[in-house]
Amino acid sequence: MAREHNYLLGSGERLTGAVDITKGGGPKNPPYTFQVARQRIVTRLSSTLKAFSILPGDAKPNGEVVALLTMHPRYVSKSDYPQQLLAAVGLRSIGSRSSLVTPDAWGVDKHPDAALSEQLFVAGANAAFARWVATLPSWSGEQPFAQQIQSVENLEPYDALTKLRTVPGDNREGVLEIVLHNAGDRSIIDAFVEYARARDAKVLTDHVRDVRGLTFVPVRAAFSSAEELARFSFVRVARAMPSLRPIQASILRSTGPAIQLPSQECADGSFRAVVFDGYERRSKNRPQCAA
Repeated sequence: MAREHNYLLGSGERLTGAVDITKGGGPKNPPYTFQVARQRIVTRLSSTLKAFSILPGDAKPNGEVVALLTMHPRYVSKSDYPQQLLAAVGLRSIGSRSSLVTPDAWGVDKHPDAALSEQLFVAGANAAFARWVATLPSWSGEQPFAQQIQSVENLEPYDALTKLRTVPGDNREGVLEIVLHNAGDRSIIDAFVEYARARDAKVLTDHVRDVRGLTFVPVRAAFSSAEELARFSFVRVARAMPSLRPIQASILRSTGPAIQLPSQECADGSFRAVVFDGYERRSKNRPQCAA
């Protein structure tokens, strides 16, 4: 049925206008206020510095140490990366990994109990961490880099025990695979070689391999010394080198006819090896003797 009122409008484009569409969901409600986030980082930085203070001097190449900075699960996009914060305090990221995190607060009503988040390995001078904890109480939160502490869930030392993977708990000697963060810095590798030698460990330098900012270093040492080797700041993982497991050959049953070897002597005794390629081939140059 046709509509009774079907108007035609001339010059309808005059009725249109520009429309601004807001992109994204707007600013996030942070899980912690700035004052709470500042106090949380001060507490964690203080305990991290205590852990750094008990490390041997040669475990901190060029006076540098490595900590683990965990981002809040709501701040895992590229735009949330705390580049301004790290630059302001004199630290740099040397690697990352994903981890299941249960935050102390979420800042939203609906949330899971835990979620995957990004953990950054941050490196810098021990003095840079000390300056950060000394100056942090005076931060006002007006600077953009200061506001990024509200997206940090945790900051902790990357201790040696958490670096160990499948290392036997005995005094046997074996080969350990030590993985180093080095980002192409040869001085870190050289420092670890000296650190290991000072602890009676032999670094197999001929088998060192670099892969995308990580250096895989085989070390022959007692398994009981793995934790001490892992105290070196730039060690990411220390694990026992996997060994080849011998496989006992199974007994094969004979399925073909019995083979009778010729009894006559060799026509040419200069041959030392014979290749059988699966079918009979007669040649004047092939020895006519038992293999």
